[in-house]
Amino acid sequence: MLFLSNNQKYNHFKNLITMADDPVICTCLDLTKSDIIAGIKEHGCKTVEDVGDAIEAGAVCGSCIDDIQDILDELNG
Repeated sequence: MLFLSNNQKYNHFKNLITMADDPVICTCLDLTKSDIIAGIKEHGCKTVEDVGDAIEAGAVCGSCIDDIQDILDELNG
């Protein structure tokens, strides 16, 4: 049986609520798509590595790197 801490339950519930409008992209840092977009714009990021250096998204476990690249492609055309 899977047991979740209260924090994990909260994060899961929060993710379900925000998923439709603003999905969580980086689950390690609980960063949403809008958080990542704001970081990209604020720091002038052009690469996934830039994003990792600026806001650490994609630099923890790396599972969100493809999603971050998709966001960069959307923003940079």
